[in-house]
Amino acid sequence: MKPDETILKPVGPIIYYDLPFEELTPVEGNIFEYLRDFNCVFTDNGRAAMRLVGEYLGSGEILMSDYSCLSVAFGFQSPLKIVNYPIKDDYSPDLEAIERLITKDTRLICVNQFCGRLLDPETVDGLLRLKEKYGLLLLEDATQSIMSSPQTFGDFCTSSLYKWFPCVSGGVLYSRKPLPAEIKNRKLRVRAPHKRAYAMVLKALQVKGILDRQDLADPMFDQFEDDNREEALLPIAGMPALDRFLLTCFNVENARRKRTDNAISLSRMIRYDTGIIRPVYDRLPDEADCLLCYPIRVSDKARRDALKAHLEENGIYAPGYWHLEPPFGSYPESVALSEKVLCLPIDQRYNEEDMRRVADVINHWQEKNV
Repeated sequence: MKPDETILKPVGPIIYYDLPFEELTPVEGNIFEYLRDFNCVFTDNGRAAMRLVGEYLGSGEILMSDYSCLSVAFGFQSPLKIVNYPIKDDYSPDLEAIERLITKDTRLICVNQFCGRLLDPETVDGLLRLKEKYGLLLLEDATQSIMSSPQTFGDFCTSSLYKWFPCVSGGVLYSRKPLPAEIKNRKLRVRAPHKRAYAMVLKALQVKGILDRQDLADPMFDQFEDDNREEALLPIAGMPALDRFLLTCFNVENARRKRTDNAISLSRMIRYDTGIIRPVYDRLPDEADCLLCYPIRVSDKARRDALKAHLEENGIYAPGYWHLEPPFGSYPESVALSEKVLCLPIDQRYNEEDMRRVADVINHWQEKNV
């Protein structure tokens, strides 16, 4: 591999670190300024932010999408009980099913906006009606949607910021309303940097062709995900100073513009006339969307897995959000959706030429597999 060869890497947890420290400087329009109108608590990650809400609630039932990442469940520990609700074919919450699941013990409804596409106004109004009718709280898991809009309906919002920027960790709990004193006044300790920082640097060296070994970083990232399970048993941690500094060095609007341009370009380049691939959403991305990644739906699991492998063979890594693990995946609709989706990289490191490369690999594969 040549040091200057471009390789696309996955959006999400594995964003490798390749920024020269001497070029880093705080900029205007960073994430802290983006959230300046909110009351915020910055944490080690998004799970920690959710744990603040969970520990504030103490007990009761949490209604949560059956189509969720396992790490979300770590935010709500016993005696809280997670009750799953089904989603529709467009990944939006099934409001009628949610209302049937509400009991006297229900405290909160947790909703995510898949890949950053905001829920339609009718669905948002429906959630607000349920909140008022039953006296509930709404938690907006904004990890995937914070750049489309920091808040659309949540009493509380949470986000994992390291999914968007090349920092080691970083999460946030925020609200337009004053945060409860039990959350606002809580003292959070800061942990020492973990092995993920080392893995991010190793990944950058591999991508640049400086390090020949290709089997070092990925196992560390896998171990990091395993550590998440143990982390749920540790005290909630605050955001490390390194990540606070790194997050001041990225302009949110620049990232939003590049991601939006990439999503629009990619959506126009991919062929949807073969019967193999179709968009996840009814309308293609536009200037209003800032997606975490660009999702596509493949006709069946076997073809989805084959396309994913083909992309990896060409240096393009497209995760499937999500591989469902208990307590999620209770409804067959959730499992069916999870087995067909691929999420394509569109983040701010890439440009239209990179999107052309992704589309060409996908389109050529479709031509051979019609």
